[in-house]
Amino acid sequence: MSQQERHDDAESHEILNKYQALGAKVISIRDDDSEGVEIVQQVMDSKEELFARVDRMNEFKADVELTYATASKIVNIAEYERRGRSNIDVDGLYDKLKQMIASQSAVTTMKKLGKVASAQSKRPPVIDFMVGPISLTRRVIERRRPGERLTFDENQQQSTRQLQSDEVANQNLQDQQTVTIRQIYTVLRQQVENSGGPVHYYEFVINPHDFAQTNENMFFLSFLVRDGKVKLDVDDDDLPVLSIAEPAERDEGSQAKRRKVSQTVISMDYDSYLKLIDLYDIKDTIIPNRDYSDLAF
Repeated sequence: MSQQERHDDAESHEILNKYQALGAKVISIRDDDSEGVEIVQQVMDSKEELFARVDRMNEFKADVELTYATASKIVNIAEYERRGRSNIDVDGLYDKLKQMIASQSAVTTMKKLGKVASAQSKRPPVIDFMVGPISLTRRVIERRRPGERLTFDENQQQSTRQLQSDEVANQNLQDQQTVTIRQIYTVLRQQVENSGGPVHYYEFVINPHDFAQTNENMFFLSFLVRDGKVKLDVDDDDLPVLSIAEPAERDEGSQAKRRKVSQTVISMDYDSYLKLIDLYDIKDTIIPNRDYSDLAF
C-alpha cells in the first residue's frame, strides 16, 4: 500500500475493533471444545483478510497479539488431547485442598503436598530440601606465638572440677542405692523364713520414726518386684503381702520360662502413714535406718 493510499483514523479504529473481537473469540474457546480447532482456523482466515488492510504500527501490534493468542490456544487444545481429554477441575481441586487444610495443620498439609509434588518432578532435590539449611561455623584456633606461656582459665578449671565432683557424687549415690536394695532383699528373705510365710507389706516398709525413709523403702522395694525377685500379693483380707519369688520352673531341654510379672501403684501420704502405724501397732522399723551422712554431695 502506497503512502497516498493510507487509510484514515476511522478505518484504523475499525481494524483495531475487529482485531479485538477476534481476540475475544479466541479467548472464549474452551480447550475441551470439539469445534475449537475449526473456530481457530476461522479466526486465522479472518486475520489474514484483515492483515491486508494493516499499515499502522498499532495495527501491526494488534496482529502480533492475535497471532500469539491463537498459537497459545492451539497448544492448549493439543495438550488437552494428549492428556486423553482428562480435564482437571481446578475449582474442585481447590475445595478439596481447603478441606484438607481445615482438617489438619497447615504445616502437615504442605509437607504432604510437597512430597507428592517432588515425587512427580524430575528436578533433583536441593540441599535445603534434603537436610535443611546448612549453617557451618568455622572454629577459630588461636595460635600461640613462640615463647608465649600457656595460661589456664580459672573458671574453666573450676567447671571441670565441679563436673568431676558431680560425677563422683552420682556414682556414689547409685552404689548406695544398689547396696540398699540388696539389704532390703536380705531382710525380707529373713523375715519370710522366720515367719514361715508372707510378710505384711505395710509392716515391712513402714519406718515409724521416719516418713521419708518409709517412702524410700517403698521405692526400693518396687525394683525387686519389677525384677521378679519379690512377689506382691493380697491375703484373704485383701491386704498386700510380700514373699520371695520362687525360681522359674524349667522343662527338660528347654530354656527357663519367664515369670509373668505384674505391678501396681501404692501411694502414701502423711495422714495415711500415721493411721497405718496405729492400725498395725508398729513400734519399730524392720528395715534398718539408713545414714546418708557419708555420701558426698
